[in-house]
Order: sequence, then C-alpha cells, then structure tokens
Amino acid sequence: MDVQDILSQVVKLEPRTYKHWVCITGGEPLFQPEGLHELIKYLKRYGLRVEVETNGTIPKPSWWTIVDSWAADIKCPSSGIAGLSLEKEWFDTRIFDQVKFVVKDTTDIAYAESCIMRNALRNPTVIVSPMLDPTLDIAFNVKSGFLAEVVELCKRQKVRFSIQLHKIVYGDRKDV
Repeated sequence: MDVQDILSQVVKLEPRTYKHWVCITGGEPLFQPEGLHELIKYLKRYGLRVEVETNGTIPKPSWWTIVDSWAADIKCPSSGIAGLSLEKEWFDTRIFDQVKFVVKDTTDIAYAESCIMRNALRNPTVIVSPMLDPTLDIAFNVKSGFLAEVVELCKRQKVRFSIQLHKIVYGDRKDV
C-alpha cells in the first residue's frame, strides 16, 4: 500500500482527535525510512498521535522526534540475535518512549537486568515481558516460578511488567 492508501483506511476508522493513536509495527518499519517519514507526517496532519515499534537494530532516523512514542525491542540471548540491538541508541530517547525486553529464561532475565543497569540514568520507559510457552497453559507458566522471577526483576529495577495477553487468550495463533 502506498501512503495515500494507508491514510484512506486510517481516516475511516475513528474520528480524528488528539486522543487517537496509530501504531506502526513490522516487519520492521525503519526498513522504509522515507515512506515511513511521509506516512507519519500525514498522520500527524490528521491530528493522530503515532507510535512506531521497531526491532531496535536500526538507528533512529534524523526525524525521530516527530513520532509521539517509539517502542524498541532489545533482543535477548534466546532470540538468537542478542547484541544486534542498538542498546545505547534506543535508551537515549524520551520518557514517553519505550524499550522492551521479551525474556524467555533466566539467561534472558540476567541479560535484561544488565542492560537496564548499564542504562539506569537514561530516559525511556522500560518494559519486561515474559515469553509464555504457547504449548503450555498459563498455570504451568505460573507454577514454574518463571513469571515470579520476571516480576522480581521488574520490582528490583523499578521497571514495568507486561504480559502477552494475546497468547493467554488465543494461544499461538497469528493475526489476532
């Protein structure tokens, strides 16, 4: 879809007020920086607030401040691509931006905590989300103690806990 096609779909959804948000997510939106920039400018002209979700491996564009909120993933070891995230780049943002860690195991928890501690004086909101095993029910995830470990990390570091509610409700289904 080109920018005009996207805009025509977005403006049909809701009345335009400062309270309405559009979330642009992947693939990876920053793979198309010029088109993304154009789309964001138009969305802002329509009075919409914009959040962009990125995988955190691409630097912020020069125009990054026109986005109302960025949400950047910092990839943990279980992702197989730890170290590719531009940690310092995405921690150097604003209080209403977000850095997110999806943790699968104790190695990921330790990695996330280390990153958080290295960047303790930086600005963004930090979120830690446990990766729930979709082949197991939520009771197993609770009984295993893993959720409690993630919550304890969040309490120690004074960061936000987030849970993947879509996995609890829908399991491992796509497009929900």
